[in-house]
Amino acid sequence: MSTNTRRILLSCTALIVTACICVAAIAISGVGISFLNRTTSNPNPVLTLFPGNSTPSAQDVTPGASTPAAGSNTPLPGPTLSPAISQQMDQIQAQVESYRGLHATTPVTRGLLTSAQLHQKVVNDFLKDYTSADAKKDATVLNAFGLLPANFDYLTFQENFMSEQIAGFYDDTMKEMYVITDEGFGGIERFNYAHEYTHVLQDQTYDLQGKLGYSDAKCKNASERCAAIQALIEGDAVLSQQEWLVQFSTALDRQQIAQFSQSLKTPIYDSAPEFYKEDALFPYTQGLEFVQTLYDQGGWQAVDNTYLNPLVSTEQILHPNLYPSDTPVTVALPDLASTLGQGWKSLDTDTLGEWYTYLLLAAGYDTADRLPANVAKTAAAGWGGDAYTVLADAQTGGLVLVTEWKWDTTQDATEFASAFSQYGDDRWGGAANSSSGTTQWETSSAFVAFSQSGQTTLWIMAPDAQTASKVSSALK
Repeated sequence: MSTNTRRILLSCTALIVTACICVAAIAISGVGISFLNRTTSNPNPVLTLFPGNSTPSAQDVTPGASTPAAGSNTPLPGPTLSPAISQQMDQIQAQVESYRGLHATTPVTRGLLTSAQLHQKVVNDFLKDYTSADAKKDATVLNAFGLLPANFDYLTFQENFMSEQIAGFYDDTMKEMYVITDEGFGGIERFNYAHEYTHVLQDQTYDLQGKLGYSDAKCKNASERCAAIQALIEGDAVLSQQEWLVQFSTALDRQQIAQFSQSLKTPIYDSAPEFYKEDALFPYTQGLEFVQTLYDQGGWQAVDNTYLNPLVSTEQILHPNLYPSDTPVTVALPDLASTLGQGWKSLDTDTLGEWYTYLLLAAGYDTADRLPANVAKTAAAGWGGDAYTVLADAQTGGLVLVTEWKWDTTQDATEFASAFSQYGDDRWGGAANSSSGTTQWETSSAFVAFSQSGQTTLWIMAPDAQTASKVSSALK
């Protein structure tokens, strides 16, 4: 989905995970959350290093001594890295390299940031190019899909969510890695450091932006592909930090992580829209399941091979047995702005994928509209491809939403149509009429039509029946 919910920050560890990572007799809450934007400016370096044992030793840099890149939004210097902390970081890097089988070759910058500095970075860097107009457009699209309430302050929410949740990040543009801490470099920071250092190894081995095509420009119109790649990257890093915890964490590390988990409070996460919480966790929970499947089949080599034959859909993440053979079919929608007439403009055009098809059915902002998770998962399975477009009338504020799905089989399409019919009844009330494979709902503000033809299903939502008829004619 090409809203800000699919923009990429590579990569964060965070304070929440719904499925606790239970290893070494402790449950960890503190793996990762996807924060859907990319960091591009250059924080003030704290330490420049050559990672790993086989390269030159790290050299400490006095905080504030280095000159930031021109035009960057530089936070205040983070906590000073003492020789003891630097030595711990060096040790963790060597440990991660020992089991992950990858080795860093070029210097990166590493350091610590306080939570206050993180908030400054969120405002001045992560979201610096994401305007209030962008947020309003994205919120409008998500509201059309029933995932956000009307007039939701999406920009403020994301600022607060990131500031609460980010526990560490690696910037693959500036080649910088930071862990967030207000209390030194203890067990939870060491645990997160193993995650972020794995991203350094991924990037230096597989060139994430270049060869893997995981960049802002290449992901802008390929959100489904990039969501799958992100899940691989993050699932790999989560499995890696689990391995570090099992092999190399100390008794004190495990004690501190357990204490952190027990005392953790996350009011912003707890109150977040349901779809956002689930989508934020997707790269880490579903990504971990996918990577674990590969690892069980062939160890780290099987994981590494996936970077050489990249994923193309969230369907492959959700169903590892479909990788790499099952690839999406292309679905194309016409430009409807000219059909609708003066004043209409496109807000968003992209792909939902199996994952967002599931969220549509199961994670609406109104709990009354949500189908049970197992029903929604069954309905979304068998996804073959899709395309959606959302348009707005600048004069009236009216919206048109069109989504066309192609399914693997007619039975898959029928299962989805049945689930969508129930979803439609819940969201818009009892069906106005249902005949010839088309079901319609009508409210004071929307006319909705859903139809099935063989392996194809089509959803049209418009301000009124006349506008919906224009759209339907243009699609034939």
